Amino acid sequence: MDRAVSRGVFDPSDNAPSSQFCGEDERLSVLANYGGKDLVGDDELQRIAKFAAKLCDVPMAMVTFVEKNDQRFLARVGLEAETTPRKTSFCAHAMLGSEPMVIQDAREDERFANNTLVTGPPHIRFYAGHPLISEEGAPLGALCVIDTVPRATGLSELQRDGLAVLAQAVMRRLGQRRLGRHVNQTLEQSERELQHMIDSVPGIAWRADDSGNFTYVNARWKELIGLEPPKVVDDWRGAIHEEDWDESLAKFVKAVETAKMFEDEWRLKLADGSYRWVQSLAVPVVTEGQPVSWFGTVVDIDKAHRISDARDLLARELSHRIKNIFAVVSGLIAIRARGREEVTEFARELTEAIRALGSAHDYVRPMSERRGETLSGLLRDLLAPYDT
Repeated sequence: MDRAVSRGVFDPSDNAPSSQFCGEDERLSVLANYGGKDLVGDDELQRIAKFAAKLCDVPMAMVTFVEKNDQRFLARVGLEAETTPRKTSFCAHAMLGSEPMVIQDAREDERFANNTLVTGPPHIRFYAGHPLISEEGAPLGALCVIDTVPRATGLSELQRDGLAVLAQAVMRRLGQRRLGRHVNQTLEQSERELQHMIDSVPGIAWRADDSGNFTYVNARWKELIGLEPPKVVDDWRGAIHEEDWDESLAKFVKAVETAKMFEDEWRLKLADGSYRWVQSLAVPVVTEGQPVSWFGTVVDIDKAHRISDARDLLARELSHRIKNIFAVVSGLIAIRARGREEVTEFARELTEAIRALGSAHDYVRPMSERRGETLSGLLRDLLAPYDT
């Protein structure tokens, strides 16, 4: 027996019956997953409602959701209202069955005889509604057809079967929309979490399109620099030291044109006017051989840069002093050998060896200016005093 009928006589002044499937709160929770308001006016549901009206030869047809207090029409034919009170809903009864609920004459049915939708507009006399049940088994509403005149014959077998097929089509469409809504919500949540994580990193992170226009910059930009996030490349001009701007810009433009990784170091201007050395990295996202977007970071390396500068300064100073020592030793040898013919040849060879060591030192000292020299060159200088 239909569950709606098994509940006995229903007083239309009360709320329409609630589902016994799992408790009304749980049913409403399932219903909320479909996003009823977003489904109103769905083209596919509207086409199904129109076909149902033609199939059953009636002036009105609806796809309904039965909410906590209202009945919402996701699609409707022959009715202007978007909602009606749940307490007057026929579909709230129809959704509780497993088969279509058919009311041949609502005035003769004690459940609906005094219903305002029967005694007033739209003057329902004939009603047939097929329940819409979620995959969990939760009643959602109904696909219904309505006429303003009674129909003693009810639905034909073809119409009944057709209404069942259309109800299945409604549920497939609702399932698609529910899945799409879930996917979108999951993606939005993931994006919020990712953005929160990116905003929490100590450096600047950004995303740009294939033309180098910036579509996202994390919160650290404004915190560090005090400027509005950049939209185009030229907006970075105020954040980069003027002495570094031209070279860095040229490197970035070339990277975009060639779809190669961008890497550079420059001085970032902070909100207080001071500068800090940063390392800027960017990589393209390539699809079918073409860059579709860029992701980049700007990381503070000021401390490491200053330590490196200090180390280079110390290395240059030590190198200078070592070369001075070589020069002093060579000078002392020359002085000591002066006028002593028996050691002249030895002094010359020793002086040449010391000069070779001085030349070799240029290869091994940090930040050598002789970067283009090779190992063979080093060996050549070391062995030069012994050439015959």
